[in-house]
Amino acid sequence: MEEQSDPMDYARLNKIIKMTELDDLTIWPWIPISHASVSLELPNMNEERAEYWQSNINQHLSACGCKEGQIFVAAFLGGYVLYLLLHPSLLGLSGWGKIMTGLGVTFLGALVGKVTGFTRAKILLRGTIRRLKAEMTARPADMDSPP
Repeated sequence: MEEQSDPMDYARLNKIIKMTELDDLTIWPWIPISHASVSLELPNMNEERAEYWQSNINQHLSACGCKEGQIFVAAFLGGYVLYLLLHPSLLGLSGWGKIMTGLGVTFLGALVGKVTGFTRAKILLRGTIRRLKAEMTARPADMDSPP
Protein backbone atom coordinates (compact mmCIF):
# COMPACT_ATOMS: atom_id res chain seq x y z
CA MET A 1 0.00 0.00 0.00
CA GLU A 2 1.31 3.41 -0.96
CA GLU A 3 1.97 5.95 1.73
CA GLN A 4 -0.04 9.15 1.41
CA SER A 5 1.97 12.33 1.68
CA ASP A 6 0.96 15.66 3.04
CA PRO A 7 -0.80 17.77 0.36
CA MET A 8 1.49 20.67 1.28
CA ASP A 9 4.50 18.64 0.12
CA TYR A 10 3.36 19.03 -3.48
CA ALA A 11 3.60 22.79 -3.20
CA ARG A 12 7.21 22.49 -2.04
CA LEU A 13 8.33 20.03 -4.72
CA ASN A 14 9.57 21.46 -8.00
CA LYS A 15 9.75 18.88 -10.77
CA ILE A 16 12.53 19.59 -13.21
CA ILE A 17 11.96 17.83 -16.52
CA LYS A 18 13.99 20.09 -18.85
CA MET A 19 17.57 21.29 -18.53
CA THR A 20 16.43 24.89 -19.10
CA GLU A 21 14.32 24.74 -15.93
CA LEU A 22 17.48 24.40 -13.84
CA ASP A 23 18.38 28.00 -14.63
CA ASP A 24 15.20 29.18 -12.92
CA LEU A 25 16.66 28.00 -9.60
CA THR A 26 19.49 30.53 -9.79
CA ILE A 27 17.54 33.72 -10.57
CA TRP A 28 17.80 36.48 -7.95
CA PRO A 29 16.19 37.40 -5.66
CA TRP A 30 16.86 34.03 -4.13
CA ILE A 31 15.83 34.00 -0.52
CA PRO A 32 14.58 30.61 0.63
CA ILE A 33 11.24 31.45 2.23
CA SER A 34 10.39 27.79 2.44
CA HIS A 35 12.53 24.73 2.06
CA ALA A 36 11.41 23.80 -1.44
CA SER A 37 12.76 20.58 -2.88
CA VAL A 38 13.71 19.72 -6.42
CA SER A 39 12.85 16.45 -8.10
CA LEU A 40 14.87 15.71 -11.23
CA GLU A 41 13.06 13.81 -13.96
CA LEU A 42 15.42 14.56 -16.82
CA PRO A 43 15.57 12.36 -19.90
CA ASN A 44 18.51 9.91 -20.08
CA MET A 45 19.19 10.14 -16.34
CA ASN A 46 18.86 7.05 -14.21
CA GLU A 47 17.39 7.10 -10.71
CA GLU A 48 20.74 6.84 -8.91
CA ARG A 49 22.19 9.85 -10.73
CA ALA A 50 18.97 11.81 -10.24
CA GLU A 51 19.10 11.19 -6.49
CA TYR A 52 22.75 12.25 -6.36
CA TRP A 53 22.09 15.56 -8.15
CA GLN A 54 18.79 16.18 -6.30
CA SER A 55 20.61 15.81 -3.00
CA ASN A 56 23.28 18.34 -4.01
CA ILE A 57 20.80 20.85 -5.41
CA ASN A 58 18.40 20.56 -2.46
CA GLN A 59 21.25 21.02 0.00
CA HIS A 60 22.10 24.37 -1.58
CA LEU A 61 18.45 25.43 -1.96
CA SER A 62 17.72 24.84 1.72
CA ALA A 63 20.79 26.69 3.01
CA CYS A 64 19.72 29.32 5.51
CA GLY A 65 23.05 30.87 6.45
CA CYS A 66 22.72 29.83 10.10
CA LYS A 67 26.17 28.26 10.34
CA GLU A 68 27.82 31.29 8.76
CA GLY A 69 25.70 33.58 10.97
CA GLN A 70 26.93 31.81 14.10
CA ILE A 71 30.54 32.08 12.97
CA PHE A 72 30.24 35.79 12.20
CA VAL A 73 28.40 36.55 15.46
CA ALA A 74 31.15 34.79 17.43
CA ALA A 75 33.86 36.61 15.47
CA PHE A 76 32.22 40.04 15.77
CA LEU A 77 31.50 39.60 19.48
CA GLY A 78 34.98 38.24 20.11
CA GLY A 79 36.46 41.24 18.34
CA TYR A 80 34.25 43.63 20.32
CA VAL A 81 35.13 42.04 23.65
CA LEU A 82 38.82 42.12 22.74
CA TYR A 83 38.47 45.78 21.77
CA LEU A 84 36.80 46.58 25.10
CA LEU A 85 39.52 44.74 27.02
CA LEU A 86 42.37 46.49 25.21
CA HIS A 87 40.81 49.98 24.95
CA PRO A 88 37.99 50.26 27.53
CA SER A 89 37.83 54.05 27.58
CA LEU A 90 38.10 54.79 23.85
CA LEU A 91 34.39 54.42 23.18
CA GLY A 92 33.46 56.84 25.93
CA LEU A 93 30.24 54.95 26.56
CA SER A 94 28.58 54.04 29.82
CA GLY A 95 27.93 50.42 30.76
CA TRP A 96 24.55 50.45 29.01
CA GLY A 97 26.05 52.09 25.95
CA LYS A 98 28.64 49.34 25.71
CA ILE A 99 25.93 46.70 26.08
CA MET A 100 23.79 48.30 23.38
CA THR A 101 26.83 48.57 21.11
CA GLY A 102 27.47 44.86 21.78
CA LEU A 103 23.89 44.08 20.73
CA GLY A 104 24.40 46.10 17.55
CA VAL A 105 27.64 44.25 16.84
CA THR A 106 25.80 40.94 17.38
CA PHE A 107 23.03 41.93 14.98
CA LEU A 108 25.54 43.12 12.39
CA GLY A 109 27.49 39.86 12.68
CA ALA A 110 24.32 37.81 12.21
CA LEU A 111 23.29 39.89 9.19
CA VAL A 112 26.71 39.64 7.54
CA GLY A 113 26.76 35.88 8.24
CA LYS A 114 23.30 35.32 6.78
CA VAL A 115 24.10 37.25 3.61
CA THR A 116 27.40 35.38 3.31
CA GLY A 117 25.61 32.03 3.77
CA PHE A 118 22.98 32.82 1.15
CA THR A 119 25.60 34.06 -1.31
CA ARG A 120 27.83 31.03 -0.73
CA ALA A 121 24.89 28.66 -1.26
CA LYS A 122 23.94 30.52 -4.45
CA ILE A 123 27.46 30.20 -5.83
CA LEU A 124 27.61 26.51 -4.94
CA LEU A 125 24.17 25.94 -6.51
CA ARG A 126 25.29 27.55 -9.77
CA GLY A 127 28.41 25.37 -9.78
CA THR A 128 26.35 22.23 -9.15
CA ILE A 129 23.95 23.09 -11.97
CA ARG A 130 26.89 23.83 -14.28
CA ARG A 131 28.44 20.42 -13.48
CA LEU A 132 25.09 18.68 -13.99
CA LYS A 133 24.63 20.34 -17.38
CA ALA A 134 28.17 19.41 -18.39
CA GLU A 135 27.55 15.80 -17.40
CA MET A 136 24.26 15.67 -19.30
CA THR A 137 25.72 17.14 -22.48
CA ALA A 138 28.98 15.15 -22.33
CA ARG A 139 27.43 11.68 -22.14
CA PRO A 140 23.62 11.82 -22.27
CA ALA A 141 23.17 8.11 -23.08
CA ASP A 142 25.47 6.72 -20.37
CA MET A 143 24.45 8.01 -16.97
CA ASP A 144 25.32 4.90 -14.93
CA SER A 145 28.83 5.81 -13.86
CA PRO A 146 29.51 8.00 -10.79
CA PRO A 147 30.66 11.63 -11.13
